[in-house]
Amino acid sequence: MIASIDIGTSYSSICILGADGRPQPVDISTGASMFGDKYSLPSAVFVEDGGSIVVGQAAMNSRKHKPQNFHMEFKRNLGEDIPILLGERRFRPEELYTELFRHMKARAEKLTGEFIEKAYLTYPASYGQKRRERLCAAANAAGLFELELVDEPTAAAMCYCAEGYVKDGQILLVYDFGGGTFDVSLIQYKDGTFQLLSEPLGLERCGGMDIDYLIAADMRKAIEQELPGAWGGLQRNSGRFLRFASQISELAVKAKHHLSDANCFEEYIEVGMDDVRYQLTAERFNGMIASLVGDTLQICRRALDEAGVSTPEVSAVLMVGGTSRIPLVQEMARKITGAPALCAANLELIVAQGALTYRQYQKEEKTHQEAEEKARREETEKRARQEEAAQAVYDRAMARLDIRQKRDAQEKSPALSAEQCFRDGLQLYQSGQIDMGLALIRRAADLGHGKAAFHLGQHYASKDRAQSVRWYRKAANLGNENAIKQLNKIDETLKAPNSDMEPRLSEKMLRQGMELERRQDLYEAAQCYRRAADSGSTAAAEKLENVLKKIKAQELARGFAKAEAQKGNKNIISTKQKQQTPERYTLTIERANQWFLWNPAIKVCIDGSLNYAVENGQAINVTLPAGQHHAHMQCTFRRRDADISLTSNARLFIQWNRVTGEIEATVSTQ
Repeated sequence: MIASIDIGTSYSSICILGADGRPQPVDISTGASMFGDKYSLPSAVFVEDGGSIVVGQAAMNSRKHKPQNFHMEFKRNLGEDIPILLGERRFRPEELYTELFRHMKARAEKLTGEFIEKAYLTYPASYGQKRRERLCAAANAAGLFELELVDEPTAAAMCYCAEGYVKDGQILLVYDFGGGTFDVSLIQYKDGTFQLLSEPLGLERCGGMDIDYLIAADMRKAIEQELPGAWGGLQRNSGRFLRFASQISELAVKAKHHLSDANCFEEYIEVGMDDVRYQLTAERFNGMIASLVGDTLQICRRALDEAGVSTPEVSAVLMVGGTSRIPLVQEMARKITGAPALCAANLELIVAQGALTYRQYQKEEKTHQEAEEKARREETEKRARQEEAAQAVYDRAMARLDIRQKRDAQEKSPALSAEQCFRDGLQLYQSGQIDMGLALIRRAADLGHGKAAFHLGQHYASKDRAQSVRWYRKAANLGNENAIKQLNKIDETLKAPNSDMEPRLSEKMLRQGMELERRQDLYEAAQCYRRAADSGSTAAAEKLENVLKKIKAQELARGFAKAEAQKGNKNIISTKQKQQTPERYTLTIERANQWFLWNPAIKVCIDGSLNYAVENGQAINVTLPAGQHHAHMQCTFRRRDADISLTSNARLFIQWNRVTGEIEATVSTQ
């Protein structure tokens, strides 16, 4: 049996995976009470006189006659080493958790008649490693050994997704306002998976119990105003005061629940032989909790800033936790982004149900990954078999060719050797082994096979026009009629007045020549300009003339430098060579290897023309001439500029600051 357990500050719940694959809540109530229902267990314990421990509603019902033996909402104490005193006994917070785990485990196993094989435990996103370890230790002590932890925001989002509230590609803000803590996460649902866009944030002392404290304090104020001195009189008897404090706490919870659906709460508080009329309107209640709700909004805005997400990009706010039922909380949650605030029908069960949905997602994801791995393995094996077969054909063809070349060409017909080489090469080419096939076809053409030369002309027709024409000419010289026809077509196309082949070629060669000239590769630039000029470009002809002048000037300078070197003046030679041929250095753009859940590429633009996308942990080498260069970096909406002076090989080290969102850049020499 697979189960999921949500240990909340005020209420806890457990779900099991039903036969239909859907989460099924378990009845874990311990009696009738105003607190919780049959699926929601108050997170409370009570130590009886005999030493036995009761939990849930039974503990709530027992606390009035012995408040010193009662404790609840100890989720905040988890991770602390301060013991909790209940009667004459001391307990660590995780030991109280163990009692809740034991009760829920026993109820689930009694319902199904099966043992819990694995349990998914949920925890607040703000919990650190120490608290998570103690939570697991408490579950182990209760007999739950196969455990997996799921953070509460992710579990809640999975439940909303299973109910059809979430669509692919949406960015969601998970607003988890529980009994003791507040957590917020920014996630994106895409291709069936959830991705955290920023680290979850939270407030440890901000929850429903803090609202209860505010209402209880307001009740005390009402008592002191109507019955001056009565509160101090109650404190003289510690036992009586603890019972009265329990009564006030229950009334505070009752008032909070009532004001979620009504505009006014009214009750008479019994103080000794007197009654104090207490009234709390929704307007005054909203004023009392406004500060707490405001703190949650600040954390939400901080999460949006850290993720680099603007409010219009958020599709919905997912409400989680019982405190989210308060109308003011829902209204303010909608105002965070302007997106609708989605509130499930049963907020107490949404986290436990979502944890099991997360389990189903993991199972499907594992199956999908295994299927992909199997497909990749089969494809690799198939490709290896094809390459092995192609290599065998190639080796046999080369072996036959070598043997025939050693024989007397007059007696053993070299034409037959070229024909066999062409057939083998064509077989490899058509099966997808392009490089091996071309190697054999090229050897056949070199041996005088006209059809092989024509095939090479066809292969290079769309890749390299000059090389294609060269092979067509070779095939035509060998008597291939198809090659002769193709050359005639090319000649007619060149002569046609409406042909656009030459303008495109000249424009391409002109651009390449300008780029090479900018890089000081003058000889290569001259070749490109010459091809563009031959195609009719007057601009290329002018640039060719200028480049030839520069080349001539360089040659004269080198000749002068050589003459000076013969005279022994090496310093002057070195200076003039540097003036004519600038040095080129390597700039290494290196990005730090940082582990974030969301880590986009940093775009780097050098001198406004060279663009690179640098991924996490990547290093890119760029060759640049000596001198001043400018680097512009951008990641999401953050930008950074840096000036680089190249006098030797240099290193541009960049990284993304997760806290500020800024791009950090450091330039150093190597």
